[in-house]
Amino acid sequence: MKKKKVFITMTIVSLLFCLAITWGGLEIALAKDNTILIGVLNPMSGRVSRLEPYSIGAVKLAIKEINEKGGINIKGKSFKLDYKEYDTECRPEVGVAAAERLIEKDKVAFILGGICSSVTLAVMKVTERTMVPQITAVSTHPKITDPKYRHDYMFRNKDTDKMRIKYISRDMAEDLKIKSVALIGPNDDFGLGRSDAYKKTLTSKGIKVLETVLFNPKQEDFLIELQKIKRNDPEALILCVNAPEHCELLARQARQVGFKKIIGSASCSSIKLAKKLGEAGEGFMFELPFYVSPKVPHVYQWAKKFKEMNGIEPNFVSAPSYDAVYAIAEAIKNAQTATNLKAIRDAFAKISIKGVYSYPDFVLSFDENGQAQVASGIGMFKGGKIVPITGAYAGK
Repeated sequence: MKKKKVFITMTIVSLLFCLAITWGGLEIALAKDNTILIGVLNPMSGRVSRLEPYSIGAVKLAIKEINEKGGINIKGKSFKLDYKEYDTECRPEVGVAAAERLIEKDKVAFILGGICSSVTLAVMKVTERTMVPQITAVSTHPKITDPKYRHDYMFRNKDTDKMRIKYISRDMAEDLKIKSVALIGPNDDFGLGRSDAYKKTLTSKGIKVLETVLFNPKQEDFLIELQKIKRNDPEALILCVNAPEHCELLARQARQVGFKKIIGSASCSSIKLAKKLGEAGEGFMFELPFYVSPKVPHVYQWAKKFKEMNGIEPNFVSAPSYDAVYAIAEAIKNAQTATNLKAIRDAFAKISIKGVYSYPDFVLSFDENGQAQVASGIGMFKGGKIVPITGAYAGK
């Protein structure tokens, strides 16, 4: 009889343990040797692997700083942060397998990733099912934080296209005082989506959209289209493009037909392009989601530390990745648990910290859908350099 009671008791305890893990309600053994692991999913190989050093470099710097300051104090006990990184190859099935390994084998308290939206969308189903909090600092697909597809354990501190256009349009109306524009872009998903979003948002800001022109993505000469647009005399030309080669060709030929104000997408914001354009690039404007400027001292000092540690300049991947690690540490500290994933998730949803990415006033926080506001500004080529003219990095 005693054996039977012991067996029943053990069975009940085991069931409760399994349920507690599933519900995120029990302190499970995630913090081995007083170390809390963050899982990092990056494309370490494949078509966008060039971005991986900028992501992991930021993670390493943030963890180093947090640990040097004493780590995370939980109920009088100090915990160190560490990370475990796996390659996603920018393939959803590889990312899912890596996420499952991070959760089941490595017992991570949080997942940062992925970079590719297709990977993030696939992995967020895993993190929702297992109740492991996840944040992406790079993926822009609207579904990730769309309330229709909302997953309670998913967060993002990167702007969507819609959000970026919102802030850029505001700056065009309020700072640049632009009254009318024409749009030009490729006849593909990016060009169609971007031009449509701009048309709606600019109109709501009182800016007239006089014309929208879509071209063949393989096209290399735009003089006919640009001359036709110029006849309507728009004050500015907006390039709804995602390929650097389109930035160069359109900017050069738009100057030839007499456009003085040209605004490109973020893909046009490179010093390399400024050098290629030369005189034709002087005064060329573009979306600027990230920039290192002495006008913003805390970002400037952070960028110096990043370069000293990693040997490369930080970019638009580095800044939000760095902020994401600090947000995770802050949530764990506020939750006062290293292992209760639901408590960590709930604390993460309420965080408010100063970051280095271009959130309004550089304050990172999340809305009810797990989305952070990111206030992109406008930059300009001046003397062969990038100069922020609106937004947070312009010191405004």
